[in-house]
Amino acid sequence: FHSFKLCFFLAMDIPSSDAEAAHNEEDHELQQKMGTQREVAPRSFDDQFRAEETCLSLRFMDGQQNVKVELELLQDLAAGISCVLYDGALFLASHLVRHPQLLPQEGVVLELGCGTGCVGLVARALGARMIASDRNEKALCLAAQSAARSGLHGVHFVRWDWNDPIPQDCAGAKLILAADVCYSDVMLDPLLKALDAAAGEGASVIVALKARCASGVKGIKGLLAGAAKLFHEVLPLSDVSGLQAVHVEDCQGKPLPVNSRKTPFYLYIFKR
Repeated sequence: FHSFKLCFFLAMDIPSSDAEAAHNEEDHELQQKMGTQREVAPRSFDDQFRAEETCLSLRFMDGQQNVKVELELLQDLAAGISCVLYDGALFLASHLVRHPQLLPQEGVVLELGCGTGCVGLVARALGARMIASDRNEKALCLAAQSAARSGLHGVHFVRWDWNDPIPQDCAGAKLILAADVCYSDVMLDPLLKALDAAAGEGASVIVALKARCASGVKGIKGLLAGAAKLFHEVLPLSDVSGLQAVHVEDCQGKPLPVNSRKTPFYLYIFKR
């Protein structure tokens, strides 16, 4: 039964072979520009100009286009990809603002691979008991500074490399949030083990995924297949228009692009 549902969703929601071929062509063009270098993470920043900013001002609107959450987010391009904001985080954070009922009234919410902390800080602003985890100490430090600058208190920041045992604070989460954590099949095993270890009985996982290239499509399919073995349900979430309700500016008020490449997003919920 689970396999049938998964095959149906893969057929309906993940790019076709034609789309994968287009992604492969993009991969080849990128390789020509970059030489032989390949990253085991997103191949490039979603927007280079945005990535170069050290401070971002974010505004998230609710379904009536009222400003619901405002954040001041710090970045550090030199510290690597974990310290730069990606569109997947904006996408998931916006979805939470538009659908705050997804956040549990009781229990802990855990963000995996929090990076700059965008998703976790928005969840905290909406009232969640928040633990934000990442393996990059610099990213955790930046996220903590962003929380303070945004007037958000009570977020617990925890270092967790998925190849290591789960920290006690991260176990038994009621809801797990993850954005842009699957960009190839290289990290699938550690990610799935982390989800399995962190998700308590009756827990849910919400993941926002962006297929930037053919390897990203393969990674998404692998994640969904693996999740179907660990969770009772693997379902797509229907509202995927959240980026229309996000405004990003530099700290001088200059607007910055969001999803300038118009790459498709995928939003899923796993239920245990």
